Amino acid sequence: IHDSPREADLDGMLYARLFDLVARWETQQGTPSFQYIVTTTTAPPPDMQDEKFVKLKMSSTPAKERLFMIDL
Repeated sequence: IHDSPREADLDGMLYARLFDLVARWETQQGTPSFQYIVTTTTAPPPDMQDEKFVKLKMSSTPAKERLFMIDL
């Protein structure tokens, strides 16, 4: 799990390379034997924003888009 890498915290190139690396692993290995989970406030690269890569999209508002779907 890679928790909350933000493009603002990293060089933009480094942020993009994080996603490129994971995509290359899958391309070279076929079906991966692992799951790479990234939580971030910055959108992934455009070619990785479809349902193949994005499995859960959350937001702080409204409450129904939060992890537990309520105010805690």
